[in-house]
Amino acid sequence: MYKIGLSPANLIESQQAMDSITGPLKSVANSTIKAQETALENPANFTTNIHGIAQNMAGKKGVGICAVGLKSFFALTARYNEVLRTGSVYEQERLRSEVEIAGKKYRMLANAYGTNISNEAIAKVISELSNQDQALVLSGLLSLATDNAKELALDKLNASNMLGMYIYGITIGVDFKTLADIICSETGLIINEMMRGNSFLNEKGMNVQNIFDYLETAPYLSTNVNLTTGSDIMLKLNQQALYDLTHSGLTVE
Repeated sequence: MYKIGLSPANLIESQQAMDSITGPLKSVANSTIKAQETALENPANFTTNIHGIAQNMAGKKGVGICAVGLKSFFALTARYNEVLRTGSVYEQERLRSEVEIAGKKYRMLANAYGTNISNEAIAKVISELSNQDQALVLSGLLSLATDNAKELALDKLNASNMLGMYIYGITIGVDFKTLADIICSETGLIINEMMRGNSFLNEKGMNVQNIFDYLETAPYLSTNVNLTTGSDIMLKLNQQALYDLTHSGLTVE
């Protein structure tokens, strides 16, 4: 935080209006596939009202999720920086992670900072961190959730069920546009639908781990199906559904 606070760019940004923080996030939201679909909705279609209510309600739980995420980020930042300042080499080493997203590796909490670190490997990781204050990005996401009734931005970002993934990515320093490209991809849209469930059929949604376990353990399908593309996931889901149906004792006419 100290290093970030010294940056003139961040000092200036901290004095700007909130819209200057949310503006870039809104631009990303308005460029997604779901935003393009929303623009084509017709007010004469009765489903538009139902869809609009669902889009609006995403902000209600989104505010709580973002607020908890921001609080957790501040707590983690304080803990990381304390260990980097006073912890042993072993304790500092435990802070390092190895997460690869979109071809880039992330090894430390985004806003971690330390000086005169005896652990050279940790010192190198700290020196490679971006100067961008990810707390501002989380704050902007909280503002999007608060103003969701006006912008309906969370649904455009495919974040109605996947907001936690945005928060995790921001926390480790992933660029917001990169996160949106992944979560709003064809694959991300399918996963979101599987998490949603169906209130009319009294079906609860699946969590992400269960979704991938479900896809990976299909008993009939060869292992050469690429689960990174939406079309192949749909193929596997359709075949899984057919398998489940044919082994349920029901007849297909």
